[in-house]
Amino acid sequence: MQSEAEKALLILDGFLRLAETRTRARPETANVPLHAVLRKVVAAHLRRNPHRSISVQGDTPLFARANSLWVELALSNLLSNAEKYTPKDRAIDLAFQQSGSTATILVLDAGTSMRQETYNAMWGIYGHGPEAGVTVSGSGIGLALCKELIEGMGGRVWAGPRDPQGSVFALSLPGPWDKEVPAPLATPLSEHASGPSLRLSTANAWS
Repeated sequence: MQSEAEKALLILDGFLRLAETRTRARPETANVPLHAVLRKVVAAHLRRNPHRSISVQGDTPLFARANSLWVELALSNLLSNAEKYTPKDRAIDLAFQQSGSTATILVLDAGTSMRQETYNAMWGIYGHGPEAGVTVSGSGIGLALCKELIEGMGGRVWAGPRDPQGSVFALSLPGPWDKEVPAPLATPLSEHASGPSLRLSTANAWS
């Protein structure tokens, strides 16, 4: 279980990053291996939440023109948001793909679906919280921070209901400057977008 001290540090770091996004036009960016950042974020989340099972699906490598620290913080907040909504006996699903000049990551929880206007409002720091009957904990800054970080790198965020139950929170970022990657790295995990599913239950289970 994530300790209160860890939560407080994450919130404080979030406020600092949020202030940074509002004082700088754009962060320094590079061709970032999102699959490696995602691996780091998932491992850290599982250390804090050892009970959780996380399913990861997608083709590697996944690159974007971004700031690796900002991406890490944004993904951490999306995963923490899914943790709040997903029952302990259900898995959180992650899916990612690179389509043309855009890299996209989806975080799918198994909570209660909401109306689209509720999802839209949740990205604002002063926006409305979840609907009546949906109980979650947290500061509420996570999604607002994620939005500002991703948009600060030229990307976008969105969310909506998941079929048949739950929610999808997503982010997309511009693709890398050089789309040519070395042949060994260009081999996907699967020949199809649906790909194989990799289920994680411990911090070192990524393989």
